[in-house]
Amino acid sequence: MKIYKAFFFVSWFVAMASTTEAQNGDQLLDGIGETGLLARYLFNGNLKDRSRNNLHAQFQGNGIRFENDRRFGKVLSLSGKDPAYLTLPGEVVNSLTSFSITGWIYLRSAEPGQRFFDFGTDASHDLFVAPVGTPGRQGCLTFLSEGNGTEKASVAVAMDTGKWVHLAIVLDLPSKTMITYLNGKPAAEIRDLVFNFSDVMGQTPGEKKLYIGKSLHAGDPNLNALLHDFRVYRVPLNNREVVAIRDHSQNNLNQGLVNTSQKRADDLPHFSPDTAQLYNAYLVRVSDVHVETTVGDLPRLPAYVNGTYRQIKHGPKVRVLWPSPVDNTAVRSPGEYIVTGRVAGTDFHPKARVTVKKSGQSVTPGQQLVVFPLDRVTLDKDSYGNPTKFIENRDKF
Repeated sequence: MKIYKAFFFVSWFVAMASTTEAQNGDQLLDGIGETGLLARYLFNGNLKDRSRNNLHAQFQGNGIRFENDRRFGKVLSLSGKDPAYLTLPGEVVNSLTSFSITGWIYLRSAEPGQRFFDFGTDASHDLFVAPVGTPGRQGCLTFLSEGNGTEKASVAVAMDTGKWVHLAIVLDLPSKTMITYLNGKPAAEIRDLVFNFSDVMGQTPGEKKLYIGKSLHAGDPNLNALLHDFRVYRVPLNNREVVAIRDHSQNNLNQGLVNTSQKRADDLPHFSPDTAQLYNAYLVRVSDVHVETTVGDLPRLPAYVNGTYRQIKHGPKVRVLWPSPVDNTAVRSPGEYIVTGRVAGTDFHPKARVTVKKSGQSVTPGQQLVVFPLDRVTLDKDSYGNPTKFIENRDKF
């Protein structure tokens, strides 16, 4: 019964997203793991968070409505005249060390002082983006204030009115940088950035003020603009990922690119093959290995083999990189052959002697699952008449 249910769910999911590929672990949206996505607001008629975290935004004021846009369909409209803006839950920025914020904005006014967003606790502890700057600073201003006079700012070309602009702010504390991207291109950067995140955003969710379309500074005008697809990530995005988010969302491809074949680029350091790694500097010899397989089946070569070390009696097993076969020619008939591997950072080339034996009698597997048409599948609401998680996930993707 459990196997049958699992098969039903997989069949339904494949049918719902024909361009989707299965991944190990969480799903990918625009090549970025969904665990890296803290919140996503499409603003296509509601303020729901489309991530797995359910951190829904809230209306504040009366001047908020949704309009039909030729490019994105239904989008959020902020008038700027009425005290209308959005607030996000404080959990959106809880326990972060680095993060990224992206979104589309269509300015309808060039009045200085407007805020795309302003996150912080008060006017002296906040991070904001002013699309056309402030009365004292012209241009697209990204501003970070930690209090006690500690401020960092970068200025790019002011956003034009009457056109859609994709904005991304990437704050990477390990590299001490904050980059502003406009339409997928780096436009301004802050370097040597050192600050205490909790001093700016507060210690608890209740003291965090996360505004979209409103300033934490008294007297500044509210935002007069259209907004679409506002996202917050817990990871610093790279340039390729920022471009992917912009390109997919502007072409309405996100509904079909939940899982993509792209993998997130790792940020680990890369070493030259000639660089000795840790215990490898003490290696004296790496053992050869012997494995067996049957005709038609490629062998499973061990990823780690025993090594002999100098100066120390014991050491860890050694990681061996084996060449990948292009076909199964070597195992089409009984016999033996040699595979030569290598140990990164050394001149050692251990060998694997592979013995190919005749295969035993094959057994035809019995059928355990039965295919059925998807029009026989329905998703029912729960006993209270509310949508279940299955229904919510189906509608989300």
